[in-house]
Amino acid sequence: SFSNNTVIQYLSAGSTFEFNSNIVIPYDPEGIAQENQIHLNVERIRVPEVLFQPGIIGLEQAGLPELLYDLIRNFETDSQKLLTQNVFLTGGTCLLPNFRERLELELRAIRPTSNPIGIFRDKDPLTGAWRGAAQWANTEREEFIKSSITREKYLECGSEYLTEHRFGNKV
Repeated sequence: SFSNNTVIQYLSAGSTFEFNSNIVIPYDPEGIAQENQIHLNVERIRVPEVLFQPGIIGLEQAGLPELLYDLIRNFETDSQKLLTQNVFLTGGTCLLPNFRERLELELRAIRPTSNPIGIFRDKDPLTGAWRGAAQWANTEREEFIKSSITREKYLECGSEYLTEHRFGNKV
């Protein structure tokens, strides 16, 4: 039978909880308890996994480790080693449990074994990108102004302007 504590048990047990997908709870339109329950499935595992294996949701794209590897190998050998030793993570996604370790493991599998890998996380990943941009804007004022676009220009030209001109990463 299904108890009201199942969700609590699942969340508190973390990865040690064995999920039984054969449990079927019939819908009871009169059941007040069911209105206050959240049913968790394998989404907790699958959603972050898409970052590493986009194919599981039908996307024919490289995962994060392959993208990082492709980016790094575009540089000279000496720079590749330096970049591989200084991978910096920021943003809320890097707060996922074991994210750094998983990225390192997968990157280690596709990089030459002689290259040391260093993956570091920002002390405050949620605001790290903003703080970095704010610091750059304050210290490199002229470069910031050259790299900026006004709201009026953006509204006039649209988002494609950014991609087609100096702000995009199209080659």
